[in-house]
Amino acid sequence: MKLLNTLNLNVGFLGKYACWRNLLAIIGMATIGFASPSIAAVHEDTGPRTITNIGCHSFDNTCFVDVDGPIVGANQGCNFFGNQIRWDNNDSSEGKRTYSTFLAAFLAGKKINIHIYGCSIQSFPRVIWYLVF
Repeated sequence: MKLLNTLNLNVGFLGKYACWRNLLAIIGMATIGFASPSIAAVHEDTGPRTITNIGCHSFDNTCFVDVDGPIVGANQGCNFFGNQIRWDNNDSSEGKRTYSTFLAAFLAGKKINIHIYGCSIQSFPRVIWYLVF
């Protein structure tokens, strides 16, 4: 109320409520925009897929899998999307675990479901979690 009075807004009770509601909506949208890693990204599951290729770069810590089926990651806001999903920091324990799990699934012919969100350092869809079945 003090803020509205400071702004010299001469409005009734309902008008003050609407102003506060709009102010809170603007603050909320700004907070979400600054806090999210990729504003266009949405959580996405690949669904059951078969790994068709698996590999890593020799010059950095990026690894990738290619999966069969429809394109994945089109809603992530990445520069590149298709059927390749990447993860960074393969030298970390999490990266090594991801690679070894995907390699085991690939060699055993198991299907995977990958949950992706946002983009890797190289702007490909990024692995958040995965399931082998």
